Amino acid sequence: HKWKKVSLELKDMIEGDFGAAAILISYGAVMGKATFMQLFFMSFIETIFYSLNYKLGEDKLEVNDAGGSMFIHSFGAFFGVCCTWVLYFNRKKKIENHPCNKANKMSNTFAFIGTIFLWIFWPSFNTALIESDDGRYRGIINTIYAMGGSCLGTFITTYMIHGAKLEPESMLNASICGGVCIGGSCDLLLEPYAALIIGLIGGVISTLGFEYIAACFEKGCKVFDTAKILYLHGIPGFIGSIITAIAVA
Repeated sequence: HKWKKVSLELKDMIEGDFGAAAILISYGAVMGKATFMQLFFMSFIETIFYSLNYKLGEDKLEVNDAGGSMFIHSFGAFFGVCCTWVLYFNRKKKIENHPCNKANKMSNTFAFIGTIFLWIFWPSFNTALIESDDGRYRGIINTIYAMGGSCLGTFITTYMIHGAKLEPESMLNASICGGVCIGGSCDLLLEPYAALIIGLIGGVISTLGFEYIAACFEKGCKVFDTAKILYLHGIPGFIGSIITAIAVA
C-alpha cells in the first residue's frame, strides 16, 4: 500500500474558510430552533452541497464570483431559510420567534463591535482569491465604496420610516450589505461611482426587507428567520449575481 500526498495550498484553505462562512450564514436562520445534533447534521450536509455547487459553478460554468455573492451568501442564506422552514413544519410544538430569540440592548451593543470588524475585513474577504494585482486593487476600492453606499441607503431609508429614530437592526445589517452586493463584480467594475450606486440600492432594499418583508414571510410562509439572513445575505447576493452578469457582459 502506498500513501498519496494531498495537495493543500493557501487557496484551498481560503476556500475552506468560505465554506465555513456559508454554514455560519445558514446558522443565522435556525438560531434558537435547532438542537446540537441538528446543527451538526445540517453542517455536514451543507458542506457537501456547498462544495458541489462551488465546483460546478467555478469549473464547469466558469462563473466569476470573487467575493462569493452567489456561492457563499445566497447559497448559505437560502439553505438556512429552507432549514428553518422544515424545522417549523416538523415540530409537534410549533416554535416561532420567541422573545429570547430577538435582539435586545445588550446584544445590539455587542453586535456593533461585529459590524465594525466586518467593515474592516470585508475588502480582504472579497479580494482574497483575486490573483491579479489590478483586480485586487479594484476589488478593495469598489468594496469600500459599495459599503459606504449601503450605509447611505440604510440611513436614508430608516429616517424615512422611523423619522429621527434610528433602528439598530437595520444599522447593524443593511449598512454592510454593500459588501455582499459587490462581491461577485468587485474586480470587474472600473468606475467607483458604480459601486457606490450598487451599495446604495442594496442598502435601501435590505432595509425594506428588515422592516416590512420579514413580517410578511413570517405570517404567510411561516419562515421564522431569527437573524433575518435573507435580507443581509440572500437578496443582496441575488442582486450581486445580476450585477456580475451585467458586468461580465
